[in-house]
Amino acid sequence: MHKTGTYTHITWIEHNDVDLEYHCTYEPAEPETYDYPGTDITVDIKKVLMDLPDKDGNMVTVDVLSILEFDIDFEYVLETIREEIREDEPDPDAGRDDY
Repeated sequence: MHKTGTYTHITWIEHNDVDLEYHCTYEPAEPETYDYPGTDITVDIKKVLMDLPDKDGNMVTVDVLSILEFDIDFEYVLETIREEIREDEPDPDAGRDDY
């Protein structure tokens, strides 16, 4: 059975020697059929977290998404997240006997 709906995914991807924690939502890919080309996984990045020191040197978690928009290859990030989701999810065609 094809999975539908919106789901959450959290992953860590390194950028400039810093691990960033990506929080996103996604909609699973729709399978290809004889009359429909299907779709790829749709990913929407909601926030990107990293730990930074405050003025007293204490580490705090900060959402840096708005800062990164100017300094990151989001196509690479989105494809990396899609690949993780593909690896984590079962094959949507497993168990089908109609082809």
